[in-house]
Amino acid sequence: MPVEVVEYDPAWQHEFAEQGDRLNIPLRGWLSEPVEHVGSTAVPGLASKPIVDVLAPVTSLTDARGAVSIL
Repeated sequence: MPVEVVEYDPAWQHEFAEQGDRLNIPLRGWLSEPVEHVGSTAVPGLASKPIVDVLAPVTSLTDARGAVSIL
């Protein structure tokens, strides 16, 4: 499958903000910090694959298995 790289899109920041808001509340019991926008779409001005990556830092990988059904 070919990889598509596109010019930076400021909408990526808004997409992350929406997703971050939707994830922080239901996952709060497992998170050690708020979810973060990571990867190339998080870097203003950088061309990237148009996929917004999110990192959810959890306090315990074992305990976080309980979050899978919520996601």
